[in-house]
Amino acid sequence: APGGIEAALRQRHYWMGQPRPTLSKMAVISQMTGLDNSRLLPPYFPAFRGEDYLFGAMLEYLHPQAAVLEYDWCVPHLPLEARPGTAPPAAARARRALNFSKFVTDHTLYRRGICAATRLQGLAQLARELSETSDADLRGLYRSEVAQLQAGQLRQFNACLHDGLSRPAPWQTFLHDSVNIVSEAMQAAARPEDAPGMPAGRAAADLFGQFRDYAGGFAAALNAWPAMREQAGVFVGQWLAGSELAP
Repeated sequence: APGGIEAALRQRHYWMGQPRPTLSKMAVISQMTGLDNSRLLPPYFPAFRGEDYLFGAMLEYLHPQAAVLEYDWCVPHLPLEARPGTAPPAAARARRALNFSKFVTDHTLYRRGICAATRLQGLAQLARELSETSDADLRGLYRSEVAQLQAGQLRQFNACLHDGLSRPAPWQTFLHDSVNIVSEAMQAAARPEDAPGMPAGRAAADLFGQFRDYAGGFAAALNAWPAMREQAGVFVGQWLAGSELAP
């Protein structure tokens, strides 16, 4: 590409869609493209950053034997955001954020025969258990998840360093420095206070309390979702019958 990898990253030219219809395992929903509501799906129409990936993780949890079809076209999100890309950093940062989507997929049951409604109840129970977990065990869970993420980073960087490919010197330096940074970070136990986006000076106990509140609300929403989905179908039927909604 003109300008190389750095120019592609600055101009956000690193994802141009699928060149042909593609089957994949993990969905990433766009609220503008619509979906098939004939089967029980997890809550959708995400509003915040990263919730499209959480939908994909929950979909995998509910329908673990399913596949996702990505078309070679998409609906544009208009108006386009003025969101410039960034050049690659001098070295990778060690990951410290808890990836809840990964936590969901890590707990997916791949045994056959379990219906989606039962799986949704299990997902709600998983969130409910987190909302009742002690500070000490939440800290241990956080450290375990971060250690797995950093170990994955280290494997990826080392694999690139030893794959025998010829790379420009800056990229080799990036890989070497990233290995050193992540290796150093893994020598100390991760602290939730140091996770990206955490308010400065916020005590871990406060963060754990807020997390439990979020988890409890999430569990309640998941438990209520089937009834909300069913009632939405009733409303749509009434609106169609009264010509209040065009089919």
